[in-house]
Amino acid sequence: MKNVLELETKRYFAASAIKSIWTDLERAYILDTDAQRGSCERDRQGPTDLRICLDERPGRSYWIYTIDHSEENNLFTENYAVKVPP
Repeated sequence: MKNVLELETKRYFAASAIKSIWTDLERAYILDTDAQRGSCERDRQGPTDLRICLDERPGRSYWIYTIDHSEENNLFTENYAVKVPP
């Protein structure tokens, strides 16, 4: 019983930390896209430093982007401050 409680407590605190980061800081997004040029390794849809290729999904490319929290829902402009992580 102790191990179950310990595991659930760790999961709860990890989820709380992730939620706090998500709501207070920049929002991170992972885009799941069809790989262009036949494979993820040759896909040039975005900065290659941000591309993630998975061996088990060769026809897919994954890209990481962030949106500044303060400008995510800016109603006065169409500039949503999409940027790449440092």
